[in-house]
Amino acid sequence: LPEDLREDYFIKSAYNQRDSLYSYYIGEFEEITDAHTIWYEIVQRGHEVFVRSRKKDETVDIPLDQAIIMRAILFETNESTLKDEFKPDLDRIILWMNQIESLTLVISAHTDNVGNKDKNKKLSQKRASAILAYFVENGIHQNRLEGIGYGEEKPIDSNATEEGRSNNRRVEFELKIKQ
Repeated sequence: LPEDLREDYFIKSAYNQRDSLYSYYIGEFEEITDAHTIWYEIVQRGHEVFVRSRKKDETVDIPLDQAIIMRAILFETNESTLKDEFKPDLDRIILWMNQIESLTLVISAHTDNVGNKDKNKKLSQKRASAILAYFVENGIHQNRLEGIGYGEEKPIDSNATEEGRSNNRRVEFELKIKQ
């Protein structure tokens, strides 16, 4: 752990033998928003940070510096209507955004390459917009949200196999701190 952090904060460390990883704990806070100032300062110094939120018996890592890929949010073929069964996953992100008011969210919807390229782009935009509308309906202000439909422009896998196409049909959520 860099000395500059040790000088500025009381830090507790732990070593996980099974994973051969060190973890460092800077502190516990009653409200997750209280951790924001420290989180932001450490990220500005170039370190990777996760904010850990504990609710009852559940611990959730909030990866504020990387995209959250949720392949579980699926749509019917050629449809953009959000299914009720996927709303609990979205509600978890809403909870995080309510806990940290400076969070913003970019919703990126993607398709595979089956079908017309322009139609895929429009369909992915409709899907991103449907998810964005759900966040707005649940109290997240629209100025904290951005919905982008990429269509088939940014595959993460080959479109040559069904498995690859399935991986490319995804929605990504990127949480950022508003600066």
